[in-house]
Amino acid sequence: MERKLKIDKNYLIFLGIYIFVFLPLAIFRFPDIKNEIKYFVIVDNMIQSKNLFILKYLGELYPDKPPLYFFILFLARKYMKDFFIQGTIILGSLIPSFFITTYFYKFIKRFKSEREAFIFTIFLISIPFFIGTSAFIRMDMLMSCFIFLSLYFFFNLYYGKIKFNNINIFAIYIFIFLAIFTKGPAGFGIPVGIILVFLIFEKNIEFLKKIKFFRGILLILFLLGIWIGKLFTYPEGKEYVNLLFGQETVGRIVKSKAHVRPFYYYIKKLPAILYPYGITILFSIVYYLKNIKSYNKWDILEKIGFVWTIVVIVLLSIASGKLEIYLLPISPGAILLLLSFIMKMRDKKIGKILLIVMEVLSIFSIPFNLIFNKEKNFYKRLLITPISLFIIFVFINFNIEFYNKNYTLKYPIKIINKDARNQIISYRFEDIVNLKDVINKEIIITDNFGENISIDKKIFISKTKYIDDLKDKNLNIIYKNKKYFIFEF
Repeated sequence: MERKLKIDKNYLIFLGIYIFVFLPLAIFRFPDIKNEIKYFVIVDNMIQSKNLFILKYLGELYPDKPPLYFFILFLARKYMKDFFIQGTIILGSLIPSFFITTYFYKFIKRFKSEREAFIFTIFLISIPFFIGTSAFIRMDMLMSCFIFLSLYFFFNLYYGKIKFNNINIFAIYIFIFLAIFTKGPAGFGIPVGIILVFLIFEKNIEFLKKIKFFRGILLILFLLGIWIGKLFTYPEGKEYVNLLFGQETVGRIVKSKAHVRPFYYYIKKLPAILYPYGITILFSIVYYLKNIKSYNKWDILEKIGFVWTIVVIVLLSIASGKLEIYLLPISPGAILLLLSFIMKMRDKKIGKILLIVMEVLSIFSIPFNLIFNKEKNFYKRLLITPISLFIIFVFINFNIEFYNKNYTLKYPIKIINKDARNQIISYRFEDIVNLKDVINKEIIITDNFGENISIDKKIFISKTKYIDDLKDKNLNIIYKNKKYFIFEF
């Protein structure tokens, strides 16, 4: 008798959530000019120069990021034509996000019941920060995916959940290399830091021999060496490598040229970054730090979640340059810690209070519980919080065009291209150069209207926040939204 292939229905639920919550954001949201559209300027240069390794932005070397993510942009730009923006988001962010989701669920199922694994996963993918970065043109989700997969193989090997063979062992290091090749030092520091700190807490540092740690590091160095060697074959390769390992590696860690923040920045921002769970996650961190002497009595997911969360916060806090999105790799570990804490403290006053805090912050949880959970089932109560967030995002998806109309350049670009004049002057808005291949006009940038700038019969664009700079001028506003305005004199 043939055995029927049994498909876990929860994977279909996750897929449905991605289709109705994540995908519309990826497809219909107009991209940000400063970060997202900028990457296409870099990719256009890759296509024109036929050089996939020496990245340039407006003629200048761009060693800020390794090239793997730009390979994806290159493919989308070259082969997806009118759908390259959506293709880039789907290939570079949405699919990696879905990999994290499915493998996170698979991982939790090896330690918890199917019901609990489902709850853990639903909490992860309901974080607005996680949803947003899954539909954004940036390499952070791709790097987070590779970091997660490297740790997925490590922890499965450590607890004997997968076969101890060379394929599974070296998968750890291949994914670490891919994380580095996507976004640099964080791709190495985060997974290696978590592995080392975890083994120190476990008092099992000799496990490094079992996973062939030093051979793995040599493999990573060998693969990086191939990349660096390739860079040296280009005329500008030496300068590019010097910038890559000086200004963009050591420089960003020790003395960043941008995004400099104090050490405590991520602790301060955690409640907002991991909203609506961030406050409870902070309390859980404090709880486990206070009870660190009982580490050996914690269950497996408490141990993994604690080390994962602490290592990511500490390592990224040490670095000079800080942005909220850099904290994305913390998400799986923070959810492990959060739900381990909530389930452990469910009958204690602090646990009940923090659960209510999450429910209040997720807006609809409390009324939904009153309506749909009259039996006061704990697990059902937990699920209602992320479900209420999904409902909010579905509503947001129906109003994406409102966002595009009021906060993006989607409509200003159409107006500019329809205008018969052959020049556009940008006032205090340098990022307009990222649209040089989109706007059918010569772009002139200025921060004043002096003798060198003729204002007659010209069309202008600026950010709405600068409109008061021009209040003494005789302006005729052609178009205005919350962020940008087009005008003439």
